[in-house]
Amino acid sequence: MIEDMIVISDYRGKGVGRILLNQAIEWAKRNGALRHQLLADKTNRDALEFYDKLGWEKTRMICLRKFDN
Repeated sequence: MIEDMIVISDYRGKGVGRILLNQAIEWAKRNGALRHQLLADKTNRDALEFYDKLGWEKTRMICLRKFDN
């Protein structure tokens, strides 16, 4: 599960995000991962376009959270 991958704006569009994501996936594979998932805010168009270009597909899953008081 990948969450909150952020590339500083000065480095966007230079392949840094692609390299980070590919390295994370390769590490996960070496450590037995069979599936890769990531979370992105549904209003973050730049991120969603980036992931789409890399071949990531949207699923029907939703993210839930609970805050303990």
